Amino acid sequence: MKGFFRAEAVARVEAVSAEEYLYFYPRGTSTVRMNDNTSPYGPAPRIREMLEGKMSAIIGGLEGCTYYPDQTAYNLRQKIASLNGVTPDQVVVGCGADEVIDMIVRVFVNHGDTAIVPLPEYWMYSRLARIGGAKVLNPSIGKPPELKGFRPERGKVLFISNPNNPAGNLFDGETIGSLAEEFPGIVILDEAYAEYAGQSLTSLVNEYTNLVVVRTFSKIYGLTNFRIGYSISSKEIAFLLRKIKNPFNVPSVSQSLALEALSDQNFVNEVRERNASEREYLRERLERMGVTVYPSCANFLLVDFGADCDPIFNGLVARGIFTRRISQPGYEGCIRITVRSRGENDAFLAGLCGVMGGMP
Repeated sequence: MKGFFRAEAVARVEAVSAEEYLYFYPRGTSTVRMNDNTSPYGPAPRIREMLEGKMSAIIGGLEGCTYYPDQTAYNLRQKIASLNGVTPDQVVVGCGADEVIDMIVRVFVNHGDTAIVPLPEYWMYSRLARIGGAKVLNPSIGKPPELKGFRPERGKVLFISNPNNPAGNLFDGETIGSLAEEFPGIVILDEAYAEYAGQSLTSLVNEYTNLVVVRTFSKIYGLTNFRIGYSISSKEIAFLLRKIKNPFNVPSVSQSLALEALSDQNFVNEVRERNASEREYLRERLERMGVTVYPSCANFLLVDFGADCDPIFNGLVARGIFTRRISQPGYEGCIRITVRSRGENDAFLAGLCGVMGGMP
């Protein structure tokens, strides 16, 4: 383990002094639950019909509708830990990666602390840090983004997405490790798109105890609507996160589906390969149009249309085609484009040709 880092030394006083809230919740058909103020009659008949069959089995029968979910997500944490070479007490599960990041901010950021969000980067980092009372610094890391040689100012938290969102490029473990070793606060490494790249740096949390890796089931696993994400960190940081997280925050259905998703890595590999093929297909055709397409190992492409891409963005919207306009400094001419199925990609390309062909 490199260096010595005590999470409690930089955590908020309120988080350190908090007690972990573990609510005793009896389960099983023989228990009589007079303690949780839920309805003994379950959901309405129409809801019952919707839940019949497989959905009923997922939550352990219709009576499971009036049980609170497992607040520790025990089975899911066990599976995540076994796949990532860590222990379950290093894993914290939340209602989407954004909630997990928000928990980290609530633990470590006091009003007036500094958060470092290098640009370009996922916009939610700055938003959550500001809501948490932080002063946010947005240094540029170039175009395309590069972390080698980057030396951030001192701060409480440093945000990095890997692969980078919106650029799609991947940073190596040595670079991330160097940043974690030199930065005095918490380094949050968001691996929302790591499965598309086929690379994860979760093993580094056992070497750098100020590193927190955040992951999600919203991307390659296709469970976006079920809002489930998790963090992997040192046991000390995970304990602090558990103490301030809301109990029963992840529904049983979400936990069960995520557990099932982790058990089918063949599907993940298939999606990764299909995405890579469509990404290359889309890149080739975009470059034929004379635009700059940045290298990506994620499920999106960052395309530079020049100084003013508003007419292109708005023209696509008028045709019912929605992309992500990037307005961060240095990237004003860029649009992020998700890699979809062949039919959707062709529809986008056709719409783009129509827009660009009609421009002066």
